Amino acid sequence: CSEGLNVLCQLASIAKLEKVVTQALAFCERERGKGYDWRSVLRFVSRTPARENGRWFCSELVYAALAHV
Repeated sequence: CSEGLNVLCQLASIAKLEKVVTQALAFCERERGKGYDWRSVLRFVSRTPARENGRWFCSELVYAALAHV
């Protein structure tokens, strides 16, 4: 964006960010109630590969929500 359109560019960026946040939160809402993935916590210690189990570790949920957008 050019210098003269800086405010408009900032507003467009805010609108894009709001859309991303709204979509990510909607994904998280759909995943609500699936449970915490305690085994993934142990995976960090043992360095064993993760398996899909229908539960979420905190950073997994955030990554999946943003990847879903």
